[in-house]
Amino acid sequence: MTVAQEPAAFCGGPPAPEDKSAQEFVVRPIPAVESAEWEEGLARSPQSCVFLRSAWLDLIGKHFGWRIARFGCYEFDRLVGGLAGRVVEGESLVRLDRLLLVPYNGCWATGGDARLRHRVVHRGHAILSALANEIAARFGDAVLDLHPANNDVRPFTWGGWNAAVRYTFVNDLTKCDEADCAPSVRRRAKRAAAAGVRFDSDVPPGEFVGLWSRSLRRQGLREPVSPDALRGLLDRLPEQPFASEICGTRLSDGRLAAANVILYDRTTAYYWLAGFDADEPHHGAANQLCHLETLRRSAGRAARFDWVGANTRSIAEYKQSFGPDLVPYCRVTWKRVEHKVPPGRAPGTLRRWLRACPILG
Repeated sequence: MTVAQEPAAFCGGPPAPEDKSAQEFVVRPIPAVESAEWEEGLARSPQSCVFLRSAWLDLIGKHFGWRIARFGCYEFDRLVGGLAGRVVEGESLVRLDRLLLVPYNGCWATGGDARLRHRVVHRGHAILSALANEIAARFGDAVLDLHPANNDVRPFTWGGWNAAVRYTFVNDLTKCDEADCAPSVRRRAKRAAAAGVRFDSDVPPGEFVGLWSRSLRRQGLREPVSPDALRGLLDRLPEQPFASEICGTRLSDGRLAAANVILYDRTTAYYWLAGFDADEPHHGAANQLCHLETLRRSAGRAARFDWVGANTRSIAEYKQSFGPDLVPYCRVTWKRVEHKVPPGRAPGTLRRWLRACPILG
């Protein structure tokens, strides 16, 4: 049974068991219409972020035509954890893949302790184990980039998943100081301002997308989505229940030299997309001025600034010049392996047992 074929009976919460002390966490698909319940549970989770919000999942799913699957983990009749991903139909398997343009997708779980079969366990650990097992049972393979707050991946690795450490940079905006930036950043930013480069806090989406596309192509990279599709998505951001802005720097003649898209949740500003024009004069200094001013603006709206990735050496070295802390996160992958027994041969474990048996051996 695929995700799309779930019976309508699953639209309600799981029935309450007679013996609540023996209740295990129950995982089931969540229809998009139950977004209020998802939002309430997500708000109580340390992994809460804009990329797991219902509004974001609905927005990118409908805009790009992706099939987004969401699963909820219930403790009795209360949603205590969830997982979201993009379903990709293959020739021989169904894959739960990462969401393009999304740095963190995967699981969220509430914390605290829970009673499971007459023993006390950490609720988050048990929730993630239940979600990991459900995904492994439903999909041929899966890829999830976990939020940095998911700092314990044993629920996945104990279930047969592979985990690889990745990194991002995070600035603490509550005590962020320009003195934390490298001297070269402050020096070049002042040089750019003296040359007439100015900060623009309201860059039009179409102008940003053109710069973003040229920047990727100059690096020999392909756009993960079409520029027209991205522009349509950016046009719809002001309608969403989370804050966003497109800001950048312009040369003295008004041309856009560098720009970035910032998304906000309750506590964090996310450096989502960016581009710069290396062919323009002062492009390096204009880029640094852009990011320095972006940090200043974000400090008035969030407590943290997440640079969303530090895994490519040149990019990581550039971001590090703004004085952030290095923060690890994990990419977990699941791939189902079919074990086949040659015809006419018993499994090795059974053969060894037969040989060791004093009566049958």
